[in-house]
Amino acid sequence: MASYEKILSELLKRNANIDVRPGTVMSDLAYAIGASSDAQASDIDHVALIQSLENADDFTDEEMNNMASNFSITRLPASKSTCVVVFYRASYTASAISIPSGTVTYTSNPRVDFVTTEDASVAANGLASYYSYANERYEILVSVESADTGSQTRVSTHTIVNINGSVANIDGVDNLVLAEGGRDDETNVAMASRIKAKITNNIGTEGGYEVLVGSQPGVDSVYVATAGDTFMLRDENFGGKVDIYVKGSDSTSATDNIVYAGQASMVLEHQPAKSVSSVIGSIASNLTYTFATPTDYIFTEDASSVYTGSEDAQGRVEWESGVKPDSATTVHVLYTYNALPGTLQNVIDDSSNHIVNADVLVKEASSVAIDVTATIAVLPSYSKSSVANSVRIAVEDALDSYDLGEDVEASDILAVMIAVTGVDRVNLPLAKFAKSTEDMVSNVITIDGLNYAVAGTISIG
Repeated sequence: MASYEKILSELLKRNANIDVRPGTVMSDLAYAIGASSDAQASDIDHVALIQSLENADDFTDEEMNNMASNFSITRLPASKSTCVVVFYRASYTASAISIPSGTVTYTSNPRVDFVTTEDASVAANGLASYYSYANERYEILVSVESADTGSQTRVSTHTIVNINGSVANIDGVDNLVLAEGGRDDETNVAMASRIKAKITNNIGTEGGYEVLVGSQPGVDSVYVATAGDTFMLRDENFGGKVDIYVKGSDSTSATDNIVYAGQASMVLEHQPAKSVSSVIGSIASNLTYTFATPTDYIFTEDASSVYTGSEDAQGRVEWESGVKPDSATTVHVLYTYNALPGTLQNVIDDSSNHIVNADVLVKEASSVAIDVTATIAVLPSYSKSSVANSVRIAVEDALDSYDLGEDVEASDILAVMIAVTGVDRVNLPLAKFAKSTEDMVSNVITIDGLNYAVAGTISIG
C-alpha cells in the first residue's frame, strides 16, 4: 500500500525513534489512513476514467485500442452481410444443375457482390422437388455472404438479382429475404460503451444488457424489457424475467428430417423459423414427393406466444386435408430461420455474463413495413426515371435505418427525397405515407418499442 509506506516514511523523517513496527498503534493508524487514502485515489481514478470515455470521439483509434486492451477488450471488426438467395428456373428440365461455391451474384446501383458459400446441386430428373407453388417456378436455396464488409452490404429484398456470368440451366437469382449482419469497424464511442459496462460491472442491469447485446455483430438496435415494463410478456407480474428485443437478422437455411407418425403438426428445430421453401417425403412408391402448400400443408410462424421471436419459438409445419406422408417415413423440411437470437442467447448464457437465477430471453423484434407513394418534379436536364429511382433507394435506405420504437415522421422522409440530386420538388400531399396495413397519409407513424420501421412499397412517380 503506497500511502501507508509513504506515511511511515514521513513519520520517521520527523522522528527516527517512533516505533512503526507492524502491530504498533502508530503502524495501525498509518495503515488506516493509508487505506482510506488509497480508496479515495482509486475512486478519483475511476471517475476520471469514466469521464474520459465520455469524450471517446477525441481519442485516436490507437489510443482507444490501447485503453481497451487494459480491460481485455478488442475492437469489433467490420463484418459481412449474409442471406439466402434462390437460383430459379421458370420451366422444368431433366438436366442436372450445379451451383458451385464461389458463384458471384450482385445488386445494381450500387453494385454489391455476394458470393455463394456452399455447393448446391440438383441431380438429373430431380428438379421437380424444388418447385415453389407460391412463386410458380423452380427454386434452389443457397447461402451467400457479401464479398466486402460494412453496413453498405445490408441490402433489401429482391435486389440481389444478377449473376456474374451464367449458371447452366438457371434463369436468374433473387433474394427473398434481407441481407443483414454487415457492419463497419466498431467506433470509438461503441468501444467506450463496452469499457464502461465492464468497469462498472453492470451486466444484469438494463443498461448492462443493452451494451452487451448491442455490441454483438448483426445487432442494430436493442430494447430491454424488465418487470413492470409494458412489453414484458413472460413474468405475469411476478418479476424475475428479462426479455431482450433486437433489431437484426442472420437469415440461415436449415433442413429438418422428421419422422411422420400421424402428428397434426411438426415443430421445426431451429427457431425463430421464418419461411418454408419445400416439404418432401414419401407417398406410396414416390420417395421424393413434393407436398404442396396450402393444400397439403401450411407453415405457421410463431407470432403470438410469449416465446415469439426467440430460439424457443414454435414455428411449425401443419398438415392440411390434402396429401400426407406415409406413416413412419421421413419428411424433409427445407426452411430459413433467424439465427441471431440463438447466437445472442449463447452470449447471455455464457458463464462470464450469466447472472445466477436470472431468466433472460433474447427475441427478434418485429418489422413494420411503411409504404410511401409520391410524385416528384425534377430539374431540367435530369432524367425523371433515373432521379425517381434514386429517390426510391434513398427512402428505402432511410426507412431501413430506424431504431426500435422510433417513430417515422413525414417531414424527415420528405427531407430525404428533396436532398436527392436532381429533385426540384416533391408534390404535396403525398398519395400515401402509412403502414402497409393502412391506407392513408399520416404526419407521424407511431412505432412501439418492440417494432422497427422498414421500407414497404415505395412508389415514386
